Amino acid sequence: MSFHEFTIHVRTSTKIFSGTDDDVFIDIIGESAQTGWTKLDNPYKNDFERGNTDKFKLYFTDLGTINAVRLKKNGRDDWRVHSVQIDTTGGGKMRKYLFKPRVKKIKKKIKLPKAFSTPEISSMM
Repeated sequence: MSFHEFTIHVRTSTKIFSGTDDDVFIDIIGESAQTGWTKLDNPYKNDFERGNTDKFKLYFTDLGTINAVRLKKNGRDDWRVHSVQIDTTGGGKMRKYLFKPRVKKIKKKIKLPKAFSTPEISSMM
């Protein structure tokens, strides 16, 4: 069984409170295999700070074409990821994959009952 080197670049957003001190895990999903949850950690380094790009070298069997990446963390910190880039030398060729998180916006407006509208609350004070 041969292993390939995967270099993972995780870029944290520059927005305020984007960094985290929590443990972060990655799961890379390829067409022929999946890595399972693997902790991302550079010993003696403060990873995932606001505006930083952190680099991790991991070794896995050949995954085929990478289709998706999942990230999770434990703890209570907020964390805002800007992007994840994966470089691999699988099959003797250098391949790059870039993933950006997708956030679904809710467009539905919430209508409050009249009892909670601002003019009625302020007129009661």
